[in-house]
Amino acid sequence: MADFRASLTFKNDDSQRLIIESIASKLTQRENEVRNMIINNIVNYGGAFEINGVTDDVKEIIISLRDKNALAIAEDNKIYSIYPVSAKVTNHKVTLKDGREFYAMCAVDALGSTYTFNQDVTVNSKCTECGKEIKAEVSGGKIVNLQPADAHVLHVDLKKFKTWSCCCCNIMHFFCSKEHCLEWSTKNNVCKDSSFCLDANEALVVGRMLFSDKE
Repeated sequence: MADFRASLTFKNDDSQRLIIESIASKLTQRENEVRNMIINNIVNYGGAFEINGVTDDVKEIIISLRDKNALAIAEDNKIYSIYPVSAKVTNHKVTLKDGREFYAMCAVDALGSTYTFNQDVTVNSKCTECGKEIKAEVSGGKIVNLQPADAHVLHVDLKKFKTWSCCCCNIMHFFCSKEHCLEWSTKNNVCKDSSFCLDANEALVVGRMLFSDKE
């Protein structure tokens, strides 16, 4: 099956700057198993994942996951961030079709989580510029409801950063319009050479690239 990335196009940006491999593709089968275990532990029970409670072999895998930029380990030796899930409250709340809820690391992670969990999701967020409520419903890999219809996402060139949790996720927000996305980026001195103002469907495509384990 051909890689869907080969035919991707974006309205205002060179696709080659946005194309990226999935997180899962960089990991071994066992690393993916541990990654999914941690993700579901945070979603199911809330709060950070306690590294001290796992076996030595799992600790070694967690270190490898950190080195491959699949998660971040905090100073207290806990995992609060494992893409796309955050154990801390963010502006991006995701409700899975199975009823579970969690917070996503950023806007792209929130949309892309439909691929992590292989189910439909509803994302509730807000415009970082004006505070307007934003809602996106993703079903069958497509956005079927978007409010407001012109919602955009600020994305960054992930290939330029080694650690996404501290350098990227803190600015990869939702905005109610392209105008507010660009205004906020300008006011906050976001580098134009390493950022993209994507519409919601384009942001979902980026989420697919990052979080679809089978593509």
